[in-house]
Amino acid sequence: MPLTPPMIDSPLLSLKEAAPLLGKSLHEVYKLVARSRRAAKGERVKGQTIRFCQDGERGAIRFRPEWVAEYIDRTTVDPSNGNGNGNGNGTPNEKPRYTRGKTGLDWSDLD
Repeated sequence: MPLTPPMIDSPLLSLKEAAPLLGKSLHEVYKLVARSRRAAKGERVKGQTIRFCQDGERGAIRFRPEWVAEYIDRTTVDPSNGNGNGNGNGTPNEKPRYTRGKTGLDWSDLD
């Protein structure tokens, strides 16, 4: 059986088209893509990442609309679900786990 490419049921969005949908400036989207590229290479990164496609190193960066929606869903905070991070993950009222370090913040100091 011959292999066929998957059907693309939605057009790809350019950086300029995706930026307003993400609520970000063009510069912020470039930074998001750079962070995502580093994460794809296995580097540790701080912050969210987004899926994108690019034909070659200097090719246009494109996004599927569902990737943009996935990013928005992942970064949406919903305080009505009653958990600490607001995105549906973790246990209810879970506090971030900070330890004494550079900031000196320890949640047990606040209880």
